[in-house]
Amino acid sequence: MSLSGAAQRWFASVEPSRLRTWEDVAREFLTQFAFSADIDVSRRELEATRQRPEESISSFVTRWRAKVAGMIDRPKEQDQIDMVLRNLQPRFARRLVGIPFQDLRSLVHAAFSVEEAMARGLWTDTATSPDSKGKKLIGPLTRSGEVGAISYQHGGPRITQL
Repeated sequence: MSLSGAAQRWFASVEPSRLRTWEDVAREFLTQFAFSADIDVSRRELEATRQRPEESISSFVTRWRAKVAGMIDRPKEQDQIDMVLRNLQPRFARRLVGIPFQDLRSLVHAAFSVEEAMARGLWTDTATSPDSKGKKLIGPLTRSGEVGAISYQHGGPRITQL
């Protein structure tokens, strides 16, 4: 018999001096996993961790990583990428959805690039035009000099200007 997944990771991290007998192993195991429903709550809590309206990408990512670090059975990396994209403010998410991120790190770097481009005025969130009669249009208007896309390649994020 062998352990796998969260149980294997837990066992590998336990201080050996705490596991002198099989009874010690059983007691420590039950202490760790008796309330396995808490893991599900943690995942639900992670899924509900949304970027606040005026929160920076850096602050959101820091909060996100702190919650992930507290989980025993962490979601797969692709699931984490999907959760982060769903929980970003729309002004950031609409610039990142559809990009095939290989890992969470590449998503975070691209999100930082989007935030920086917006701060520099390369992208506007919404805009009005004479034809809109004062109504805000859905989606961005691109003008000369505005960013048209951000892609992530081996060298880092690439901003394409129109």
